[in-house]
Amino acid sequence: PPLLSPLPPDGGAGGGGGQAAHAGAAVYAFAEPTDYDDWSESDMLAYEKETLGFYFSSHPLSGFKEELALYATCPISELKDRASGAEVAVGGVAASVKEITTKKGQRMAFLRLEDLTGAVEAVVFADLYSSASGVIASDRPLLVAGRLESEEDEVKIIASAISPLEEGEKLADKLKPRNVHIHAPAASLGSGGLASLKEAITANPGPSPVFLHLGYEDGREVVIRLSGRFKVAPLEGVFERLKSVAGGVEVEVR
Repeated sequence: PPLLSPLPPDGGAGGGGGQAAHAGAAVYAFAEPTDYDDWSESDMLAYEKETLGFYFSSHPLSGFKEELALYATCPISELKDRASGAEVAVGGVAASVKEITTKKGQRMAFLRLEDLTGAVEAVVFADLYSSASGVIASDRPLLVAGRLESEEDEVKIIASAISPLEEGEKLADKLKPRNVHIHAPAASLGSGGLASLKEAITANPGPSPVFLHLGYEDGREVVIRLSGRFKVAPLEGVFERLKSVAGGVEVEVR
């Protein structure tokens, strides 16, 4: 049943004794509560979006923080700070899809993608749309990779690949991994710290190359790019573990 149900003009009093509705105003009452215990979270969110026009109890991306950290270049709100022509990847939900037919009779679409920070339009040309239309229509959170186009204050993405967000590894060849830089005082790291650092990295494999910056008391810094066998997942929990191996260790991603 709908969340809100219209009342008759007499306010639902069933006769002349009720208070009349204001002229020209629609009067609504809350419908009888429904037992939602058996609903899945995705069903509940879809119902909220359809009924209210927005998500109320949660957001479809709330459970995908790790995937966003692994695969997304940045939140949608930060796309405006990127150079036009840059290759980007963003995660979000399909808020709307406008499908059109090209002069060649092929279907393409304009996808409005939303995350927790904003929205952006993604242009999905026919070649890609023919293979990705099912994923787009699935209501699953999406990962969209493509070329950024900026014009004044507006940005859009010319999509080159689309996948479900939880399957972002399928777009590995389209994603530019971010580098993880570990800054550590050489004096406090020592052999034990290096062993702990190696253990923390190998326990959390991922797509990001690792650079170790060793700082010395005389101001020198030695930068070592670790072997490709020691790529790491760029996740906040991993960074906290890396910082715990020795005093003064800091981690940045760029």
